[in-house]
Amino acid sequence: MIRVLLASHTYVVAENRKKVAALNKQDAVEMYLLIPPTWEEPNFGTRCYFGDGESFPIYTVKVASNGSGRKARYAWRGLRDVLREVRPHILHMEEEPVSAFAFQSALFKKRYGYKLMFFTWENLERPARMPLERMGAFAKSKTDFILAGGEKALALLRNGGYEGKSSVLPQIGVDEKTFASKRVDELRRTLGLTGFVVGFAGRLVERKGVFDLLEAFRDLDDGARLLYVGDGPEAGSIKDRAQQAGLADRVVVVGGTSPEEMHDFLSCMDVLVLPSRTGAEWAEQFGHVLVEAMACEVPVVGSDSGEIPAVIGEAGLIFPEGDAGALAAHLRALATDPEKRMEMGFRGRQRVLEHYTHDRIAERTVEIYKELAADRP
Repeated sequence: MIRVLLASHTYVVAENRKKVAALNKQDAVEMYLLIPPTWEEPNFGTRCYFGDGESFPIYTVKVASNGSGRKARYAWRGLRDVLREVRPHILHMEEEPVSAFAFQSALFKKRYGYKLMFFTWENLERPARMPLERMGAFAKSKTDFILAGGEKALALLRNGGYEGKSSVLPQIGVDEKTFASKRVDELRRTLGLTGFVVGFAGRLVERKGVFDLLEAFRDLDDGARLLYVGDGPEAGSIKDRAQQAGLADRVVVVGGTSPEEMHDFLSCMDVLVLPSRTGAEWAEQFGHVLVEAMACEVPVVGSDSGEIPAVIGEAGLIFPEGDAGALAAHLRALATDPEKRMEMGFRGRQRVLEHYTHDRIAERTVEIYKELAADRP
């Protein structure tokens, strides 16, 4: 049995721990999880861990510089104590290689004799920041495998000089039983949603293309509705612009919701749009809401920012980022073609079942664990 210690702030969120449960179901591995007791998410506030009777042991260790993906680190003594108790064959540090988390795990590697894995979402060059770059170079020199969330992240890793073992695999998937097609007539009535409903779910910030979506929506007929689900600094501006455009009675802005409730709001939509825009230091790294919507058989339309085209594949529609006219053309076509929407919804669901469920990701991850364990002395 391969003992794996998976460490990541991602799993403070209960919904995400379903992936760890899927890993733990695999015959070859015995999973242990290490997380901070809280994580100060810059965009979503403080997230806290609450024990939920999981099927695997969970350790919590406080972190310094909480919320900073690159500077945060576990308390040294706490991390050491967990490593002493678990004695993992593999430490899967699901954090960026250029981070204090990664540096810590690389320093302890020789003492505890584990194989070391990292995960990266980074898909755009960033200005060098010392000493983090030196710490990252050290960590990468000690790693045995790096998982990249997308092809562009892998290319950036290779261009940066990493020559070790690697593969492309999303960090987390979806629970296909929770995220599935369902009737939500009452919720639609409560929200005042009638006719063709265009939806967005995520952080309400300009880089997510929220104003491009509003501009494109202006081209649809009066029977359509636009639903924004999420919090963010542009929530007020969206409402103001909708008012100025005479769309106030057709645009609904709902505050942030829990991961457990998101599938209800997605099911209100006839199409979900992710119109992200690439910036100087950010491009869409995955767009998890895409696979959630696809699992619910909601057709998806995305910009060509970052990994969006790769995630959608042949299951949805793509438009050039920032091109509200091209987006509007897609929406007009879908509004008048329910059969096309049904076909896209079916293809999206099938794509999720083939690639993006927790079980699929767990199966592929365990194959990597087996490969690494076979190389242990």
